[in-house]
Amino acid sequence: MSDAILVFIATVVGVAAGSGITWWGAVDLNRKQNFSIASAKFINAFSSEISILDHPIAQQAGTTYNVLLEAFQRHNVACIEFNVFVPKPLRAGFNEAWETYRKHSANFNQEWPDHEKMNHLCEYLATNDEEERNARDLALKRLNRLLSYANVR
Repeated sequence: MSDAILVFIATVVGVAAGSGITWWGAVDLNRKQNFSIASAKFINAFSSEISILDHPIAQQAGTTYNVLLEAFQRHNVACIEFNVFVPKPLRAGFNEAWETYRKHSANFNQEWPDHEKMNHLCEYLATNDEEERNARDLALKRLNRLLSYANVR
């Protein structure tokens, strides 16, 4: 009788352990799949602008400022939606990357004393070709930093 009880207990413990491992594996897989889907959606929200900025066709692409301003609402929504999928230890860095992209620096505020009247992307404004190249390079650098959080797993 005691052998039957031991076998029963061993079976119950084995089933419980197997179920727990299977459940943990399924939850982890689901989390990874959700992150992959959210990452693809997040990257897709920025892909057109990165393509335009990375390979502008003469003046037809528009200025960096205009390209980013036109897409800003879509970018903002994408960041809000993706924020919940960023791992908690990396979330502060992600939010900082977003703020760096969308807000102008303190030095820029000093150069534009009426910055309250300007919008959030005014750091990408340019008055000549060299400033436009610098604005485009800055925007691409910041966008790529932001998108790097979609590839953390």
